[in-house]
Amino acid sequence: MSLPAPPPTPDDEQRLAVVAITGAAGVSLAIAVAMIVAWLAGWHGLERTFPGVFQVKFNTALTLAFAAVGLICIQHGRIVEARIAAGLVVLISIVTLGEYLTGLNPGFDQLLVRDSYYPGIAHPGRMA
Repeated sequence: MSLPAPPPTPDDEQRLAVVAITGAAGVSLAIAVAMIVAWLAGWHGLERTFPGVFQVKFNTALTLAFAAVGLICIQHGRIVEARIAAGLVVLISIVTLGEYLTGLNPGFDQLLVRDSYYPGIAHPGRMA
């Protein structure tokens, strides 16, 4: 008869949390990079998540990449770099929210990549 396994120690739980966070950040970064590459290469299939649904916009992919990089930086104790990544996430989000609230379209949405996938929409390139 075997003895029951001992309860997890705080060190075990911390290691598990690090692995889970790093894994989630890695998957998010891989998805974001795939979307960024798809936009830059002009592939109008890879950036679509599901048929009939709008594709992941370039700014959304950038924001996801910065958030993932921030998480990875935190895991490695790189606080300054994590703050920079978080700042970029906040900056892109605030600018986009400002565009929605004011109704202005200064071109930020298509600053880096032109959105030609849905040319007839009101705000091409704008993330949700």
